[in-house]
Amino acid sequence: MTNAAPANDTASSAESVAALHALVMQSLDDDQAQETISIPLEGKSSIADHMVIASGRSSRQVAAMAQHLAEKIKKET
Repeated sequence: MTNAAPANDTASSAESVAALHALVMQSLDDDQAQETISIPLEGKSSIADHMVIASGRSSRQVAAMAQHLAEKIKKET
């Protein structure tokens, strides 16, 4: 007996990851994040598929970006 996921579960999971990544990138772009970098980790890490790094002009802007992103992710899931 194997524990492999059915093919359509894998496809829907990949779509979900892509949609979440797009949401993160769009949110950061909307909030005018600077120097945004996305590092693909698929196959290299068991806890994440992407690492996204962004900076802002001030600590207040970075805090607002983080709050907006958390709210958007919560709304989507």
